[in-house]
Amino acid sequence: MPDSGLAARREKEERESLAAVEAEWSDADRESFARDSAELKAFQENPDPPEAAAKLPKLKISDIPEEGPAPQYEKMVSNRGAETYRVKTGASGIVYVSLFFPLDGLDRDQLAEASFGADLYGELDTRDRPVAELKNAIDAELGRFSVSTGAYGSKGGDGRPGRGRAYLVARAAALESRADGIVPLLKEILRRSVFEDAEKVSDLLTQQRRALEFSTGGMGAKRFATLRALSSVSESGALMESLGGIHALRRYQALDDAFEKDGEKTCARIGALMSSIIARGAKYIFVSSNSADALVAEAAVAFEYAGNTPCSPFPVYPKAREGFIGTGEVASASKAAFAGYGSGADFVGARILTLDWLWREIRVRGGAYGGSLAKGPFGSVQYLSWNDPSAARSLDVYDKSGDALRVAAEKDFSNYVISAVASTEPYLSPSAEIEAAENLVLTGRTSADVQNIRREMLGTTREQLLGFAARLDGVSSNASVCVVGGKSQVESCGNSIDKVENIYGTAADKDEMQDDKP
Repeated sequence: MPDSGLAARREKEERESLAAVEAEWSDADRESFARDSAELKAFQENPDPPEAAAKLPKLKISDIPEEGPAPQYEKMVSNRGAETYRVKTGASGIVYVSLFFPLDGLDRDQLAEASFGADLYGELDTRDRPVAELKNAIDAELGRFSVSTGAYGSKGGDGRPGRGRAYLVARAAALESRADGIVPLLKEILRRSVFEDAEKVSDLLTQQRRALEFSTGGMGAKRFATLRALSSVSESGALMESLGGIHALRRYQALDDAFEKDGEKTCARIGALMSSIIARGAKYIFVSSNSADALVAEAAVAFEYAGNTPCSPFPVYPKAREGFIGTGEVASASKAAFAGYGSGADFVGARILTLDWLWREIRVRGGAYGGSLAKGPFGSVQYLSWNDPSAARSLDVYDKSGDALRVAAEKDFSNYVISAVASTEPYLSPSAEIEAAENLVLTGRTSADVQNIRREMLGTTREQLLGFAARLDGVSSNASVCVVGGKSQVESCGNSIDKVENIYGTAADKDEMQDDKP
């Protein structure tokens, strides 16, 4: 059980222990300790002599190769309508499989319900066995199992964001010796789960709703602010908001509130929706390089892709400036807009602002845990702060980023070029290697595109940074804004937001909310 007095007792014990040690010191011991402490402090506070500092090795842009690591994969022969890819990974003795089922043709509420339905897989009985036995089988046969939803964007041909597409994604991994059990278990879970148990579905729905609501008091607010602000920028942003943002939460709340009356209908509708999604089949299958051809063929047969649902345009959300009152005393504040595709230099500019201007103004002076500017591969830019006690100030700081970048462009920015390139080379586990390949395929990008961006980053010029700064100026007047967090933080944003809602479901126009103040 939690012990509220533990920290105080430990601090008291430490003070008593130190006092006992000091009591045994002689005057000479105390003088020696004071002298050593003073010397250490002087050593720490004085800079190294220039000749010593010059001996330290320094990485230069010229030391970085133009080509870096990129996902390695090969397209296999299409099988049963599915596009199949074998991804080279560092997997040793473990087989990874990912199945992508398109969510084409679903509206916003259906996407939210599909996201909830994905969470139910592995938590319900199947036609073959109760959930307790199913969980035992998953633990025994698989080292990894998940079903989730996600969306991927693409580059447009007219200088605007391209199309987006959403998927239900089933992932599994198993030891090579148990790989034969992956597809049968996925088939049982995805095709034979029982959605008719209203009591279980109700419990899981309430849990998910409460988890999402409570998460607005911490790092969850960051996710909500991110998705909501991006929902007006591109189709993929709108899809992600419908799948897992404020809209999804609102749908969960509506379903939960009406479940006592409409529970059986809700279960039947979600069950039918998930069955129709799986019946369409897996459009994409990704496997690790150590997987057998027979496993791929088995997956393609088990989830044969029908390919008969058109991927029609998905409407983006209207541009808005919104606040959502959640729990806690801090907030996450975001601004997002389309700023054009630019070049790899844009990623360097975003790195400069994140590590310099936004770090100093948002974290150091503003007291937030962090602040960043993200440049998406398809033209979006997004400012974001998290665990922020000064959300209103942060929104103003974002608008001054263009000027901050112009100042930085006049200085030596080579270290930021190196940092930007390094940020594209994180350590990837085998599962992350597969997901990196998935991202390229599903967004229509290639490893060559990745290398081209790298070369552009390495060749960043002052003029390119100034061009990005000019485009950032336009973001200030053309951005969607979303602030999620404590009441005082949302209210402090004043005219920076036009509409305020309670995250727990009570909608209110901002002016009406202000009138309710004592």
